[in-house]
Amino acid sequence: MKWYYAESGVQRGPVEEEEFRRLTAAGTIRPDTLVWRDGMANWVRWDTLSGPPPLGEAAGATAEPPPDGARTPTTPATPRTPGAGNGRSRESRSG
Repeated sequence: MKWYYAESGVQRGPVEEEEFRRLTAAGTIRPDTLVWRDGMANWVRWDTLSGPPPLGEAAGATAEPPPDGARTPTTPATPRTPGAGNGRSRESRSG
């Protein structure tokens, strides 16, 4: 499972669980660091994930990333799958 985290307001990741553990042990990811991974509804503080939960277990209830409107200005953008469309149709220009 790949993790994303915020560092100084900038989205970092994805990182594999082993790297995430190393970053946590090194103090890069602190209790107040915002984190997200597939299956979570929104970015959350690392310390709100019930202690935090063992890595490898789903922490959220939905498989869809949170909509962009669900974040605050200090929350990094939701990770997107590379190459995925944005859901908008292209309009052809005439004239």
